[in-house]
Amino acid sequence: MRLGEFDPPEMNPYTKLNLDVVQSSEHQAIAIQAAIKSFVLLKNNNNFLPFKEMLNSVSIIGPMAHNPLQLFGDYSPVFNPHFTMTPKEGINTSVKHLYYKAGCNETSCDFFDQMDVELTVSIGLDVSIVCLGTGVALESEGRDRTDLSLPGQQQDLLRTVLVVAKALNIPVVLLLFNAGPLDISEFVNEPQIKAILACFYPAQGTGEALARVLWRRESSDNPAGRLPMTWPNSMSQVPPMTDYTMVDRTYRYFHGEPLYPFGYGLSYTYFNYDKLTITPEKVVAGQNVTIQVTVSNVGQYDGDEVIQVYIQWPVSGVPSPKWQLVGFNRVFITANLPHGNSVDDAVGVFLAFCYNHFHTM
Repeated sequence: MRLGEFDPPEMNPYTKLNLDVVQSSEHQAIAIQAAIKSFVLLKNNNNFLPFKEMLNSVSIIGPMAHNPLQLFGDYSPVFNPHFTMTPKEGINTSVKHLYYKAGCNETSCDFFDQMDVELTVSIGLDVSIVCLGTGVALESEGRDRTDLSLPGQQQDLLRTVLVVAKALNIPVVLLLFNAGPLDISEFVNEPQIKAILACFYPAQGTGEALARVLWRRESSDNPAGRLPMTWPNSMSQVPPMTDYTMVDRTYRYFHGEPLYPFGYGLSYTYFNYDKLTITPEKVVAGQNVTIQVTVSNVGQYDGDEVIQVYIQWPVSGVPSPKWQLVGFNRVFITANLPHGNSVDDAVGVFLAFCYNHFHTM
């Protein structure tokens, strides 16, 4: 109805559109911004990212490094290679020498060329960027995964990269392309992996978006996405499909220690929360509540912060969620060293499982 399908053609503005709007420069820019805003920074040891300058010698490894069709999610538009930039193509714009090897035949990774991977990593001495994941070939409607592991021999490929990287002291950046969670518990605390970025399916703007974020070309190119689901530590935390209760399902009822929790995500900068007020202090069901907080950027870079508001039911006569997201806001806060810069944000919440109003002050 919102698209005007039931309106007379002369009243529907969308009937006036023609093919000139397809892949317009404006739409291409939106595709890049959508990718940038969806990236979730899972790890960034000692502020390894962003890269500060053009790198001299970099290797890029993995079945998702230059596999454009697998960068698009299920139900995506028809893939157009002319407007699509892969991770390899994007990163190539910011390095002097880029050495690429897929390593696997496909994302299923039934076979990987260990010698080729070892050689390629050994000549990319500044950093090795590893691109792993699922792609729609393994993760789409009618193609359900039976576990959370990296597909096929992708784990062996990453282990091979790490062996060479440790021997030559080459830092590793892991880029993940997937829809659902992946079990990377073996690698999360690996010191040679300096950063992990969950990219999901960034589609046609992938390469440009990655280059902008990894090198932070503009002040807004700072990852601030948050995980839209819980990442379990292992399959032992995933309830059986035949269990139709809500026990340990979704972040609201999950009681274990996840690999990464719902709503998790890092930034290149740091934020401080202060002066939290809740009005009114005592709440009855169906009442409006305003949460006011001052959020300060106390880090080095400008960036977005995603302010999240959760509620709990300490005393409930019926089974209730452990906690529930009831409001959020994404705000851009500039860095203002040495004392930081701050914004006052008000999140209005209507305590009937939805928010009533929502604004930044």
